[in-house]
Amino acid sequence: MKKLLLLFSAACFSLSVSAQTVFPNYQDGKIWFKVKSDYRVESAMNDNPTKLPVASLPFLNSVLRGHSVKNLSLPFHGAKKSNALERIYLLEINDGQNIEQVISAINASGKTEYAEKVPLDKVVLTPNDPSYASQWGLAKISAPLAWNSFSTGSTIVVAVVDDALERTHPDLSPNLWVNTGDNNTNGIDDDGNGYIDDRNGWDVSDNDNNPNPPTLAFDHGTHVAGIIGAASNNATGVASIGFSVKLMAVKASNSVGSINDGYAGIIYATDNGADVINMSWGGYTSSTTAQNIINYANNAGVVLVAAAGNDNVKTKLYT
Repeated sequence: MKKLLLLFSAACFSLSVSAQTVFPNYQDGKIWFKVKSDYRVESAMNDNPTKLPVASLPFLNSVLRGHSVKNLSLPFHGAKKSNALERIYLLEINDGQNIEQVISAINASGKTEYAEKVPLDKVVLTPNDPSYASQWGLAKISAPLAWNSFSTGSTIVVAVVDDALERTHPDLSPNLWVNTGDNNTNGIDDDGNGYIDDRNGWDVSDNDNNPNPPTLAFDHGTHVAGIIGAASNNATGVASIGFSVKLMAVKASNSVGSINDGYAGIIYATDNGADVINMSWGGYTSSTTAQNIINYANNAGVVLVAAAGNDNVKTKLYT
């Protein structure tokens, strides 16, 4: 099934991407696999889904013989709208050069539906114009005409799944999505959504409630958020397409120039009420797991927006 995505077109690829040593379009040593629904998992009540014992999947003992395991986890265990995603595992091995051998062994075990390498998605750069006067693109798409009809989008939540989002930015902070069910400071999951103090969003890469940039180099998501939903008609900074939409901050990267955990970010945004999910990143690889998660969001009624890229090639960036 083809992904149901809209194109976010005015963009170009970043030249700053993480170096990969084995397969340039995939994350080193990482494998997604989905166990069959009738496979019995040897789990314990106190198992941490972010760090599982290999013994919980006995068939891996023979598959991984001679290989060095870094971690085994359930990256999408929090998905609330589909039990199927909870059967997808992330296996990380240290000897990434042997990843194809391990994938073949997992597929041959008869215990899984599939196994595959994890794609490496790369951010797509966008400009941060200093003033509305220079934002010719808004006039080109007739944005002012739309503003005249609908100058408020305050009920629309747009999740920016990206490298980070600077929540204190003066042109973004007025339009931040607020999770009113969570206190933000008490260290308790008040709303029971599985995320503690996620007042404005979540960092799915570091599993905490701080989606802010860890360094100045993580600036892509902030630029993207400004184009989507910077506070407008406020005599500050830039005007945005969305005027006054609410921005949900979802940090999905721990590496400058790439998106390591974009699909976990899609699940968070979907489960927490995003109407639109913006993904200004992509790659030229296909993935069954990625498609399953895109379907998950689409089936929930979310509008998915992806980057078209600017590589001057016919191959689609978002497939």
